[in-house]
Amino acid sequence: MKEKLTAPETGKLWATYMGNSMSSYILSYFLEHIEDPDKKILQHAKDLTEELPSNVKEIFTKENVPIPYGLTQEDVNLGALKLFEDECHKMNMFSMKMMAFGNSVAVNGRHDLALLHGKSMKSVSSFVNDAAAIMMETSWMETPSEVVDRDHLTSN
Repeated sequence: MKEKLTAPETGKLWATYMGNSMSSYILSYFLEHIEDPDKKILQHAKDLTEELPSNVKEIFTKENVPIPYGLTQEDVNLGALKLFEDECHKMNMFSMKMMAFGNSVAVNGRHDLALLHGKSMKSVSSFVNDAAAIMMETSWMETPSEVVDRDHLTSN
């Protein structure tokens, strides 16, 4: 018999569902307004945000937990004026994805949830690496500076 969801597990799944619901619509807005013809990385981010909520819905249904409403098309005006430059859209899209998974694994003790979060983290981590590489190649994000010469520091 499977253990029931704990309060922290339920809360994290709820937050994950709501966060991905919001991210999906933010990314829809970004995709509507970005001028860069290569929208693959943003579309990939949107696809990731739409994958996890279906998994959460499945768990909540099995556990008899109400499914959150999340955001809908009525909450977002895709025709609103462009607010940001393309660089900002691309920087935000990958930071949003990483924030969603920071403590996912730590708050659960169930194997099925650990697998779900682990799979998601692997997908998101790969996505973030790809996005960061693109942004460094296009100078939208600085390549991190090198560490100071520690031998020189210790010799003084």
